[in-house]
Amino acid sequence: MSDVGMENRSRGVELVRDELGRYLLQYLLFCQGICNESFMLLALMRLHLTDGSSSDDFYRLNMVELNAELDAIIDLVNVKLDKLKFKICKVSHPLGKDEVSSYTKDDIEKLLLAINDDSDEDTLSKDVILEFASQVQASNKYYVYVNLESDKETELATTYTVKEIECMKRLIKMMVNNSTRPREVDTTVRANPVFKEIKNMLSRYERDRGGDTEEEVNVPMWTSYISYQIGSTEAASNMVMTSTETQVFLNTLCADKWFYRTRNGRYGLDLKGAFELQEYLRDTYELQLCSVCKQIVLQGILCNDNTSLAPDKPTTAKCNSWHIDCFHHYITHISQQCETCGNNLLENLTYIL
Repeated sequence: MSDVGMENRSRGVELVRDELGRYLLQYLLFCQGICNESFMLLALMRLHLTDGSSSDDFYRLNMVELNAELDAIIDLVNVKLDKLKFKICKVSHPLGKDEVSSYTKDDIEKLLLAINDDSDEDTLSKDVILEFASQVQASNKYYVYVNLESDKETELATTYTVKEIECMKRLIKMMVNNSTRPREVDTTVRANPVFKEIKNMLSRYERDRGGDTEEEVNVPMWTSYISYQIGSTEAASNMVMTSTETQVFLNTLCADKWFYRTRNGRYGLDLKGAFELQEYLRDTYELQLCSVCKQIVLQGILCNDNTSLAPDKPTTAKCNSWHIDCFHHYITHISQQCETCGNNLLENLTYIL
């Protein structure tokens, strides 16, 4: 092929990716600016499977190639977004790959079945759909649409009113203040998804280390935890809004993916909020960063060289912290001792819930 032909083909590929990029950006914004990597891949797959696609087209799809194509498309979109001071970033969810995939697996299968039902051509069997769904690798990665011009004064200047922004600041301050008080692990905490995922991660680590995949292994159980969550009663005492106004605003923040709500009715900063506000959180509250990925840790594991659970004034001297997957990487590939205090990382640590 001549140089001119190669150049024209390259431009053609770029034009196709440019169009795909516009659709994927619209999809991401429709998802409130945050979307799991697996669903972005499925969205790209749906764009390739047009109304005239056949089952043969479905079989030819390759998840490895789709992953590479998605990365290339996002890079192209970011080149254009940079002029507007926005960017699509890929970040890790603090709960870890296994926990995130556990509640996205069913949704992936439902989406694939819906895509198949919408097709005007010959449809595939459910078994084929589910087999393809199993090829969609579990991912704790999320794409987040962020504002690059934010500083600690403008990061909160979104579509919210001045009163709402002030209320959000108060709520975040309550969450941070709550994290300074370590508590003793009880039966309620053992039902927490973060606690469960840490336990599962440590079980995998012990099995891998011992080379035993059959028998039950002993998993370290720590005695204390801290939390960046607040209850609705605490939130209502923000002194900016009434109780009713606060509850309505909390619902809005959860819908916009800034906050999340647990099954027990407690609230915390969601992945989007934590990532968008990380500079504000670091500068205002000096929150610790993960020792591996250097992002703020609001859920994970804390090494503390002096934890007291005294009822009069419990305190935690914070040392290092990790997200769940980052902690597994650290103790597997780097060290079982804290690089700062030398503490054994399989003994007395603190859960961050």
